[in-house]
Amino acid sequence: MSVDRRFVLGLDLDDVTAQFRGGFWRFVNMSRALDAAEVGQPDPEVYPYPQTWDFSEWSLADGELDGWFERFIAEGGYRLLPPMPGAPEALRRLSNTKKVRIVVVTHRLFRTGFHADVAGQTLYWLDRHQIPYWDINFLRDKDRFDADVFLEDAPHNLRALVAAGREVIAFDQPYNQSVDVDRAVSWNEILAKLDDRWHLGLDLSLPGF
Repeated sequence: MSVDRRFVLGLDLDDVTAQFRGGFWRFVNMSRALDAAEVGQPDPEVYPYPQTWDFSEWSLADGELDGWFERFIAEGGYRLLPPMPGAPEALRRLSNTKKVRIVVVTHRLFRTGFHADVAGQTLYWLDRHQIPYWDINFLRDKDRFDADVFLEDAPHNLRALVAAGREVIAFDQPYNQSVDVDRAVSWNEILAKLDDRWHLGLDLSLPGF
């Protein structure tokens, strides 16, 4: 189909646009090492890079993961996340076509008492990396939002979007392999899929893609 109106892209942030797991993994391991040094203990064993959705390979006690999330937020962790490779450039290219309306749809407001910090850090991060967007929605149930296509990684969100008949491209991650859905392994591939299916008029020959 040809696009004769604004094409709405529902954009997830963590591990689609921002490298959340890598940033959180580094934060937790560095914080544990610093905590141990403060009390004169040897460095603790490094947690492995998380391959599961619920960080089960870390074998944390009940409530410990929540504590790390809260500390990550309190110390401004969202502000420091690196972007996924190519994400800012790809999103600027999409926005510059004048055909695409990028709407951030993220579920970051899951820790009561930290909403203001999370929202502020999120807006700071988007501006810092010059990521264009028309609007931002902090939503748990993403299938309630109407977009032409969603970019998502969380397995439960992918299942809900598919069940609701939404168009979705999964950013390929180890923890979402059980979901039968169209997927992409890079932002280069995302651009190619969007242009091939929705004819957005992207120039994919430009340097870097």
